[in-house]
Amino acid sequence: MRTYSAGFFVLMLGAALPGRETVAQETGLTPGFKLQNQTAWTIPDSEHVRGLAFDGTNYYVGVYTEGVVRKYDRNGQLTGRIGATGTTHAYLGHGVATDGQRLWTSDYSVSRTIYTYDLATNREVAHWVIPMAGSPVGIAYDGKVLWITVYGDPRVEKVFKVSTEGRLLGSFPVATSDSGIGVAVDGDGNLFVSDALAQRIKLYSPDGRLRQVYNFFTSTGRFTTNARHRADGLVQMTRDGRLEQFAFAPPAAATAKKAPVAAAPQKLDLSTHKPVVRLNANGNLILDGQPFFPLGIYSCMAAVDLFEKGTGESFDQARLRTWMRAVKAAGFNMVQSYAEGYLPARLFPVGRTESRPAFLDYAQDAGLGVMLAFSNYLPGSKISWNERLGDLRHHVAAAKDHPALLVWYLADEPEAPDHEILGRLYRTVKTLDPEHPQFITDWREEGLGQLGSICDILAEDGYPIGEAWGQAGGPNQPVNNWYKLSDIAKWQDYIQKNQHDGRPAAWGVVQMHRRPGDKKTLRFPTLQEMRVMTFMRLVKDVKGLFFFTFNNDGAQPWLESLPEHWKNMSDVVTSVHTVFPAMFSAVKITGFQASDPRVFSLMKQVEENGKTYYYLITVNPTCADTTPPEDHPVALGAVTFSNLPKVPGDHILALDEDANGDLKLGSTRQVPWQGNTFSDRFDKLAVHVYKIGPVR
Repeated sequence: MRTYSAGFFVLMLGAALPGRETVAQETGLTPGFKLQNQTAWTIPDSEHVRGLAFDGTNYYVGVYTEGVVRKYDRNGQLTGRIGATGTTHAYLGHGVATDGQRLWTSDYSVSRTIYTYDLATNREVAHWVIPMAGSPVGIAYDGKVLWITVYGDPRVEKVFKVSTEGRLLGSFPVATSDSGIGVAVDGDGNLFVSDALAQRIKLYSPDGRLRQVYNFFTSTGRFTTNARHRADGLVQMTRDGRLEQFAFAPPAAATAKKAPVAAAPQKLDLSTHKPVVRLNANGNLILDGQPFFPLGIYSCMAAVDLFEKGTGESFDQARLRTWMRAVKAAGFNMVQSYAEGYLPARLFPVGRTESRPAFLDYAQDAGLGVMLAFSNYLPGSKISWNERLGDLRHHVAAAKDHPALLVWYLADEPEAPDHEILGRLYRTVKTLDPEHPQFITDWREEGLGQLGSICDILAEDGYPIGEAWGQAGGPNQPVNNWYKLSDIAKWQDYIQKNQHDGRPAAWGVVQMHRRPGDKKTLRFPTLQEMRVMTFMRLVKDVKGLFFFTFNNDGAQPWLESLPEHWKNMSDVVTSVHTVFPAMFSAVKITGFQASDPRVFSLMKQVEENGKTYYYLITVNPTCADTTPPEDHPVALGAVTFSNLPKVPGDHILALDEDANGDLKLGSTRQVPWQGNTFSDRFDKLAVHVYKIGPVR
């Protein structure tokens, strides 16, 4: 997916302090903090908060969707907005620090700028571009200098020491396995750095020596100390927007006994039966002779650190099992892992296989199949072909016989120069594992037209909600046109018109996420939009769907952080189960007509329990040609379908609908039927699935 990159959750390289080129070893100490109090009030719109600072009297909260820093008093009253007057900067707020008189905040954008404000006047007094690569994220002020974390494409994460005028004074690494975004400083100049994915904080001395590891800390990086009395403790903002005050634990002695390492993950009682996987002539995935329609979810990236610690102290078996089972309960039957593609050293290092069974075993335990990635083998790295080949053999051998593995993820949106080496990789993997099919995704017309010869499954991944893409967003679209919901059909057509004997099988990737960034257009798709994007692919007769994604930005998965959105996702995915019979059928019915050509449809003949039925899947994706189109869906009114196969009876059934035509899983609505014709209402973003028959 183009939304994320290999270094998404890590910090940029930079100049190191003398003698600090190596990462300190962890002590294993887990003293924790003592919670003193929690606010009775919550910060509104907390999911968009990134930076937090506290001067003992006021809280300063960076809200990246507003481009301001909000100022709250201790009672939760909003008393000001820093950055709202004078020259405004749209991307302020990813990091916030203060000394009670000045406030520093980061502009997380191409400007890569730190702005200084005078709190007495609420005016900008200085700004400068950060003196290292990447975009500034976290900021802390220790009374003399700033400590800054950045986001970019690193190999080692660092914290940078920078003067208040913007001069780089040094840095130190915080460990390659961290996701250090938040940073705060105590009264002695020691630095707290967040490892949000593993829910822990590490305490470093100012010269980079690791002093403490605080495990099971729920902060997502939004924490700070009192700028006037830094010894008071740590203040963090919880995911629901409350502010918590923690007292520092006494420093543990260097000779303290190390915390015991937890036992390796318990051995699950799993079947060793490995299903026979193949693609049939219709393009359907077949498992042990039975058709299988993949409904997968991307990445489970929030679990990334759990994979690393398959034999470590913070492998949370219960949580990973809960996530996997929740994915299954929501209607999915597969999960995807970027695995080797994005964090190879952490997830699947050569010579170690404990982490791979951990992920695959828990997927199998929940009844989920797995798609594993090979993206790190693309050109761009300086690994020789022979080195790649050795790693490839190891990774294929480690997973190919696991019962949960169903598909290899060969590449994610490869550039044109990558196609030659992808062909070599495809043939190599096919030799090492001829059974499991290989998957590639792309969103460009040329890629979808050229990649079919070097994969078994090809998927398009257009994301129309919340972003204008111009020419890049639609086939042959003029500049400044928006990628509309109906354009999904064009993407599928590019795959299918380049198929040979039904190969590659055509799948699709559905947007479930809010695109990262600060544009006002960015938002989560609605229930209706997600269902339209899903069924637009179904009416193009796709053979599988994956949904992007399990979470965003390394935060909690939606099932924990946005349960209403997760419920919508589940309803959409579960509604696809209703049309499984049609998606497994190779008998397509043509020749019927819809009175409005803006309706997309697919009709299949299905045999169920010895009887013949017809499934008619219909979608109204129509949006007005204005900016942005997804905010202007069009109601079509009554639409008539004619010249359908003649079936007796005076009504047909609209599946998963209540009497008003709204989605209601398991319910049916009767639609008047006149032999081979019927009419129905198509409101904005309408999806109707009709079951016609049985045929006598």
